[in-house]
Amino acid sequence: MMCSRHRCLLTALPLLALIIASSDASAQTTDEQFWLSAGIDIEPVDDLQLSLSQMLRLDQSMTRIGKTGPELGLAYSLGGGFRLHAGYRFTADRRDEGDWRYENRVFFGARYRYDIGVFELGYRLEFQEDLYKKRGEKLNDNVIRNRFQVTLEVHEIVQPFVSFEALANIGGEDGTGPRNWRITVGTDLNFDDHGVSVFYRLRKAFGGPDTDHILGLDYGYSF
Repeated sequence: MMCSRHRCLLTALPLLALIIASSDASAQTTDEQFWLSAGIDIEPVDDLQLSLSQMLRLDQSMTRIGKTGPELGLAYSLGGGFRLHAGYRFTADRRDEGDWRYENRVFFGARYRYDIGVFELGYRLEFQEDLYKKRGEKLNDNVIRNRFQVTLEVHEIVQPFVSFEALANIGGEDGTGPRNWRITVGTDLNFDDHGVSVFYRLRKAFGGPDTDHILGLDYGYSF
């Protein structure tokens, strides 16, 4: 008996992520990480949303704090599935050498969502700039991010999703060219004003061996 369209899609996409994760495993430099974040959302007026969050990331097989920092965001809904957003993040980032590097990130972008039956299709385009010091020199990285997401909306509380995101450098310390790509499989859990997202993310460098297997847990509260 053939499966329904939405069941086939949600089965095929996670299998694709696992196949990619297992390919050329002997040549990969891998790490297992755990990403945590918690935040609050406030809507002072209709269609305008303010957010404040704190993130913590464990790397090196989840044995050390690799990155932490707060983020402040602003989003405005234009209606019809369109939303504009911008924000600022201060990050303490521990590099491979073990020392801390402090970064200031500014970002802005737009998102579009469209419903097709029980599916919500989403696309997000975002530009970010990281400002930091390295060897005493002031540097910056400019990055373009493209993310596609499919969410299954057949349950009021549990909403599984899968997404693909590609990042590219534009000038800066790392030059210009593809940076890394990410496949994420997870589910959103919505409980009135509380929201929880649980996910697995595969992150891999373009044209390189670096691969990260990431487990994530996000919590949010909306006023």
